[in-house]
Amino acid sequence: MSYQFSAKIGFILIGAEISGPSGTAGALLVLDTGAITTALSASVLRAVGYDPDAATDFARMTSGTAVTMVPRLVVNRCSGGRDGNRRTLILSR
Repeated sequence: MSYQFSAKIGFILIGAEISGPSGTAGALLVLDTGAITTALSASVLRAVGYDPDAATDFARMTSGTAVTMVPRLVVNRCSGGRDGNRRTLILSR
């Protein structure tokens, strides 16, 4: 599957499935081709059985306005680009 990128469209969002010790949950992720890690919300992590407050490892995260330290966790599985049996790619404005 391939799509032509246009900066005028905005973010490219990918449907993903996150797996953890107590199950799986869906998430909508922003595609960042330069990222070396994936950022997930605390609510998604908790929904699949992880506790971000109990993390012992942290990573520096840089946004447009700040640099902050965030918990670093390894999840069982993060599968992107599929929503059930359909491929998911949402182009946002």
